[in-house]
Amino acid sequence: MSIASNRLKLLAILALFLLPLLAAILMFSGHLPKPSGDTINQGKLIEPPVALDWATTESAVDTTQVVSLLDSWVILLALPADCETNCLQKVAGLRQVHKASGREQQRLKLVLLSGLPVDIELHQQLLAVYDQFTVLTDPSGSLQQSLQTTMQRGGLSATTVSSYLVDPLGNIMMAYDMADSEARMSKDLKRLLTWSKQDKS
Repeated sequence: MSIASNRLKLLAILALFLLPLLAAILMFSGHLPKPSGDTINQGKLIEPPVALDWATTESAVDTTQVVSLLDSWVILLALPADCETNCLQKVAGLRQVHKASGREQQRLKLVLLSGLPVDIELHQQLLAVYDQFTVLTDPSGSLQQSLQTTMQRGGLSATTVSSYLVDPLGNIMMAYDMADSEARMSKDLKRLLTWSKQDKS
């Protein structure tokens, strides 16, 4: 058997191992389309995404908090009129999502949105749970309208939706229901923050 024939066989064997790996790398980097079929996201994908205008919101503490939301991934939780035990438990769950993001924490903001002004006592309670929360009010109702549009596009109900994931362009791209939403959101964030970092590199 010739040396050339042996080399061809060796190259064929290497190709069998390397081609699937190369295809996976290209798909992960976005250079090849991913296979069609069920999506791997854990939350409800909103298509098309719903745009938010952070400029219509107000912060009772520091106006620069609103500016800091621009170009950041945001977890948004709409507070009920009375934020009591269950509400504070949900707020604590978002704290765990933020902590679980590890080194990516600086790219992720947590927003608690209220349609009415938040009194001092409640504001202190929320920050006591986690001082990284940005508490905003929506005096114009603009963001509340965006949340309504999100629910309509996703076929969702206000009684089941717990929180939303907003991309750095200010678009609501995913919604999460009450059932174990923090664990599922953490999985989506891990993947999205990794992909978006690669897109910038």
